[in-house]
Amino acid sequence: ATQMCNSSQGPVAPSVVVDCPAKRRRRSHAAPTCTAAHTAAANNGAVASASTGQRLIQSPAAAAGPAPVGLPGCVHAASGSSGGSAGASSATAGPLLLDLGQLVVGEVLQRPSATVKTPYVADVQLSDGSEVLAHTPSLDGAGTILPGRHVYMTAHAAKADGKQSTVKTTHSVQVAEDVRLDGTNALVGIHPNLAEKLAESAMQQYLLPLPPALQRYTNVQQQQKAGTGRVDFALCYPDGSRLLLEVKNAVCADYPQGLLPSRPKKIKMYISAAQPYTRTALFPHGKLNKQSGVVSDRAIKHLHELTQLHQTGQDSEGRPVKCAVLFIVNRSDCAAFRPCEEADMVFARMVLRAQQAGVLVLAHDIVWQDGKAYWGRSLPVVYGPEVRAADVDEAHLEAVLHFNATNPRTRWKKAKKQKGGAD
Repeated sequence: ATQMCNSSQGPVAPSVVVDCPAKRRRRSHAAPTCTAAHTAAANNGAVASASTGQRLIQSPAAAAGPAPVGLPGCVHAASGSSGGSAGASSATAGPLLLDLGQLVVGEVLQRPSATVKTPYVADVQLSDGSEVLAHTPSLDGAGTILPGRHVYMTAHAAKADGKQSTVKTTHSVQVAEDVRLDGTNALVGIHPNLAEKLAESAMQQYLLPLPPALQRYTNVQQQQKAGTGRVDFALCYPDGSRLLLEVKNAVCADYPQGLLPSRPKKIKMYISAAQPYTRTALFPHGKLNKQSGVVSDRAIKHLHELTQLHQTGQDSEGRPVKCAVLFIVNRSDCAAFRPCEEADMVFARMVLRAQQAGVLVLAHDIVWQDGKAYWGRSLPVVYGPEVRAADVDEAHLEAVLHFNATNPRTRWKKAKKQKGGAD
């Protein structure tokens, strides 16, 4: 079990500096006192919260304290009874992490758009009957961005110089609704960029469920070199040591047998036969790459190199390092998190290997309401029996790492830089 931050062992430095050399920016934040645990155990079954009929739109009343609901018929927890209901405990909204402002509610008409034939653009109808082109960077959003489903969008800001934008879309989908046949629908932070923003905010407030000794960081750096690539965050400590942290956005969740919604066949659904059923968040999701045989060769490379760095105990500059992986479960209706072996067995076993090697594997959920994201509960990380039954297929792992290192689609930036240098 992860150990939550103890309020009596707060940070010793006056500020946390977030430094992102890749984006040439630097921001300083006042360092709050280390926050005590705001969350309850993930598997304490509780009665579902009732829907209040509120829409996911910012309102002055939202500041009075969040209720874990946001849509008519959209609850964030359900009872642990049988019959397919989710067994998560009632959503607990902790500190505010992110405010997206007023979100625009729309209904998906089709994706790809009828006019822009890319899977990253959808036609969305607003409440007044007008239609907009919406950017969908998460594609189908694990089955949440489908015709007839509600999505919650930010409108693109006008260009500061007054010139007309060349971007064809006017909105971006940030949050979507995961519709369940038993009525336990959920709001999901579907935009891929949300996870890092939420994690950064949690670090600024010292909310990460780290052991007390690792809560005393004074500096947070983004996009730092680690191994042959970069890591999302490096938490830096007064003694010169660092905690390298990789963040993943977990938006998918499993389904109980017999309660599967109608979806296109190409969108995979992951089924749990557990009785009683408790909803579990999953990562990754999607189809296997035909060449690599995994969903994400990049994610596997990250795990492999973090595990190696943690075992070595120092980075290329000789600084002491520890490593961690944080799965942001961008919803609040799940009782646990599980690496999805049905989608990618290599990845699931790599997570287990990393944890057994001492890498911190953390999962934490998010409560969405009124365009705001709140820190929720620390979730247990569980593994399927098949994951534990055997070790990583080393031959497959080597093939995946070779694919990542040589695939032009993943190495185009480096190839372009080398080509430019040659010219």
